[in-house]
Amino acid sequence: MQNTEPESPYKFLHYYRKKDRDIFFGRKGETRVLLSDVAVTRLVVLFAKTGTGKTSLINAGVRPILEEEGYATFFIRVKRDPIESARRAILDPDPEEGFVPDNPLEWPANMDFAGCLESIAGQLNKDIVLFFDQFEEFFIYPLKEAELPGAEAEAERLIDREEQMRRRRDFISNVATIYHNEKSRVHLVFSMREEWFVELDVFRDLIPKIFHNESNLRLRWFNPAQARDAIKLPAKKFGIEVEDEVVDRLIADLSDNGKTEIEPAQLQIVCDTLWWSGDGDSITLEDYVRLGKLDGEAAVAPGKGSIARRILFKRLGREFEEIKDDEQLQLLYALLPKLGTPWKTKYVRDINGLVKELASDDPALREVVTDDMAYQALVEKLKRGGEPLRRLIGRLRDHIGFVRTGMRDNLEVVELAHDYLVGNLADLQAQVRAIPPRRTLEEVMGRGDGVPATPDEVETISESADVLTFTAGQARKMFRSALAHGLEPYTGLWFRRAKEDDTWEVLRQCLEHLETSSYAIHFLADLGSPRAYELLESALEKEEVASYAIEVVSRKESDRAVDFLLTAARRPELFRAARKGLKRVGKTARRVAVAERARRELARLDEANPRARGADPITADLGVIVTGEADTGTGEFFRPAPEAETLAAEVLAPHFKSVIKSVGEGRIIMFLGAEAHCSNGGAPGGVWSPGHTLPSARELAAHVAARFNYPPGHPDARDLSRVAQYAWMAAPDRGELYSALREAFKAEPELSRLHRLLPRLAAGGTGTAPVGNLLLTAGYDDLLERAFGEQGVPFHLLTYLARGKHAGKFLHFKPEGDPAPIESPLEYRGLSGGYPVIVKISGGINRHGPEYDSFVITEDDYIEQLSLLDVVGLLPLTLAARMRRSPFLFLGYSPRTWNARVLLQRIWGRRRPSHQSWAIQNSHDPIERALWREMGVEPFSVSLDSYAAELERHVDEQLQEI
Repeated sequence: MQNTEPESPYKFLHYYRKKDRDIFFGRKGETRVLLSDVAVTRLVVLFAKTGTGKTSLINAGVRPILEEEGYATFFIRVKRDPIESARRAILDPDPEEGFVPDNPLEWPANMDFAGCLESIAGQLNKDIVLFFDQFEEFFIYPLKEAELPGAEAEAERLIDREEQMRRRRDFISNVATIYHNEKSRVHLVFSMREEWFVELDVFRDLIPKIFHNESNLRLRWFNPAQARDAIKLPAKKFGIEVEDEVVDRLIADLSDNGKTEIEPAQLQIVCDTLWWSGDGDSITLEDYVRLGKLDGEAAVAPGKGSIARRILFKRLGREFEEIKDDEQLQLLYALLPKLGTPWKTKYVRDINGLVKELASDDPALREVVTDDMAYQALVEKLKRGGEPLRRLIGRLRDHIGFVRTGMRDNLEVVELAHDYLVGNLADLQAQVRAIPPRRTLEEVMGRGDGVPATPDEVETISESADVLTFTAGQARKMFRSALAHGLEPYTGLWFRRAKEDDTWEVLRQCLEHLETSSYAIHFLADLGSPRAYELLESALEKEEVASYAIEVVSRKESDRAVDFLLTAARRPELFRAARKGLKRVGKTARRVAVAERARRELARLDEANPRARGADPITADLGVIVTGEADTGTGEFFRPAPEAETLAAEVLAPHFKSVIKSVGEGRIIMFLGAEAHCSNGGAPGGVWSPGHTLPSARELAAHVAARFNYPPGHPDARDLSRVAQYAWMAAPDRGELYSALREAFKAEPELSRLHRLLPRLAAGGTGTAPVGNLLLTAGYDDLLERAFGEQGVPFHLLTYLARGKHAGKFLHFKPEGDPAPIESPLEYRGLSGGYPVIVKISGGINRHGPEYDSFVITEDDYIEQLSLLDVVGLLPLTLAARMRRSPFLFLGYSPRTWNARVLLQRIWGRRRPSHQSWAIQNSHDPIERALWREMGVEPFSVSLDSYAAELERHVDEQLQEI
């Protein structure tokens, strides 16, 4: 660490160097043994666990003494070519660490490696000792191409595999020559991690005694006496006394699970941190105990063996926190896993190769840089010489001591400062990931208790909750914020993390406000505990939320739900709603005992209230459409049933508040399905013909079948995708299918109430949305475009291209200018102006001209779009990100067909949506409702026209309040 204070006698993550010999303690015996082995043999293998101090023993213990005794020593790292690495270390030594001869040395040409080393010994007139540090790299390089990650694999492909193996055999042969030459003045030491020791078997054919004791030395962890010297004596050199109580406690804490061994790397981490945190001329037990209390926790108990790791994380975390630049943190997150191999060894990386890898759509960098513009800006900076990465590496090296840099094989390289770090890279990466969320949390708390976190802030902080610590106040505010926005998974997370009394008070307060009551009701009903139902019963006192609470609870199919509904039924104004809820519970097939009880209680209610038996709670209260045979044609067009006359406004009032809030924030996704596109009314006389109204899926299938002579009476004649596939393959001119489809959709029927409302909602309802909302549609018509045009609301239109030059891409029609295909979704910058965006997932008719028509309608079209392509990934990144982070309002969309569910999985991934989402549909199909709930979407069986009218009324009321 760069610092104006005196140098520490401990090394933290560094190793001891030649210049540190006077403060290197604890290895007196091992130093003597290794010196003796080097003197009497020409090959020694030094092996140990990582973190044992092999490099420190070599540089601070053995090399200074050997050089005093007349040897020349060279410290070498292996990597791909150990012979070339040795040549460079000998001819171009580090002035501080290498052996610098009086006169320049010459490397003989046309001589093998053993001969060159004998020549060097002759030029120096000294025995020479070559220490090959981290010799396990000899076995890691070369690897199979498939095993090398990232840019290193590309570099390795430039070198012929056979050439690599030839170099390896050449090195082994030369080592054997040196080993068997009793007059050789060359000594070799291989230093390596002990788990790689068995790999030396490749030398055994030429050096049969490679595994014999006289040829190797195993370095062990410190025993207590060695540890005591390594703790006390370095500080004493600096005039500081480490009290014996501290030494005893530290040795006990660092002992390996009660054994009498202490890992040197952990000792260095703790002692160095103690040194910098201490004060005065001694280090006391009080200093140590204070150090053990990390972030307000209790002191670490003896024997836990965790204090060094915790101190390491605290210290590195503090240093990482000093990185204020988000780009630097993002690069650090992406860099960390690249510094270790799959075999848990340090990975020496070429810095230029790292730059290339990070600038080539690196998945780790993509993971943390979610904004498309920011990602591209960072990539461009990397491509211009890699300055951001080089600056980060310099900081990690100079301020933290986390990495080392140097030259290797004519390349500028970077590596971890210590093997000990390799096993902690994943946890350190998580710690880095948590820094921006922690800063966001601080910003949220700084705005006062009455201002909740935004949905994006809640998601950002929640995704890193496992690596953050929270006060009671912070957890309470996060719970309140998640609940206020209906962020279902995060609500449960913060409910568990916050104090119990705090959470129940927050829930009580949320029930007081109509805007947040729906989320509180859902959460309490899901919780299902006695205390939750006690709080839910208080909602029955409030007329505006009571019916909604009854509706939600009636779906829980539990005895507590039945008890709640019976309580509600005692109130005359809630009797009909409670009766309807009991009827719903009584129909469940999953919990038979609960259903039977609900039916018994319903019978008692009807017996006590004879007039109640005549009321159908579904059609009378909710305005629900109960349809007959459903149209399951793949085209998603079917006729809606006649509109219901009434809508239970008191049930949907909390829902409308939530929708309008999301609309005003510009973050809702409105998804129109088949019912929405056919809500303009039926065909005159009940018989559809082109030019009057829009067709249902069956009517469109019949139209295409008649046009292309599909076999009459065939059982597939009503399957739109099958008929369209036949037409596409059978017609001499394949453009004829598109002509037939254009004819079918040329009608311009009167716009429905819903379509007239949508442009207003897309623009923010009150006109205050920060950005335009997003609309998705699976329909082929242009009702949306007409609605926006008639109301003068500018919009972006993205339509999927199923055929032609740009098939498999979206075509972008801007409010002004020519249409443009979205060739590179990650880099696309065309969605300017903050206007609403309409995305036509299945293409459709286009009024700009027939050349722009495109229909996902044949079986091949669906397979291509949904099975072979990630349709969401074809959209600009900013839209794809919004689709995964926003609430959805499904309007007349059915999840029953396979392609509909595949599309939703592409949008959300395998996780349920984190935001509360809703589905509005005419049918009361129990299968569809079950499918929606399984996906975490709340279904409402309501006439779309009545829903649109009621939603518009709520928007108007909000405008009046403003």
